Amino acid sequence: MKAIIKHRLYFYVAILLLMAGCKLDKPDYSSFFATAGTYQPVTKGSYWTYQENASGDLDTSTTTMTGVSTVINNRTYYQVSTVYNSQVSPAESGYFSNGGHIYTTLGKSGSDTLETYYLNDTTAVNGTWIAKVNGNGTLSGFPARIAGQIVEKNISRTVNGKTFTNVIHTKFYLQQDNGTGFTTTITFDYFIAKGIGIIEQDATGVDFTTVRILLDYSIKSS
Repeated sequence: MKAIIKHRLYFYVAILLLMAGCKLDKPDYSSFFATAGTYQPVTKGSYWTYQENASGDLDTSTTTMTGVSTVINNRTYYQVSTVYNSQVSPAESGYFSNGGHIYTTLGKSGSDTLETYYLNDTTAVNGTWIAKVNGNGTLSGFPARIAGQIVEKNISRTVNGKTFTNVIHTKFYLQQDNGTGFTTTITFDYFIAKGIGIIEQDATGVDFTTVRILLDYSIKSS
């Protein structure tokens, strides 16, 4: 049972950090315009290259905006494709949403759809939120939610030797209720730079840690 739970936690980390595989309906092939005010550009061709350290296992991945969008639950989602340098893992697709100052990711694997609310850029420092992980509010048959908060705003953060400004630091918790109330299974810290996107993602569970840092990026204007 312990091995199954550990496998499940790694599975959730992979999706929440990498937005693993999902096929959605009614794509709209068009170009999108990044703005200086957004914390997640979605212009076609924009990309981010990350180094990932998963409890000592290193890999490099590149996430690219494909130019595909779709509307789910009245939110517009923009597709990304993630390719791994090691080629140990297959290419994956996932989705970003950045409308109304609320930033989420969307992914699906098996029967679970995961919608991760990781930022509201109008929330004050120490402000919090609670959000369902999907329309059903369950993972593996148990109630689940995201409990988030703004830790810092308008800070500088140095990642891989480069200093980014206008950074927001959010912390959120993946929580499940197995019958005794909601308890945290994984804790996430995101650092998001204005006009660039996510520059660092950290995840901590009972017996693992995962750190992803930005190595390179290109934000297209159109």
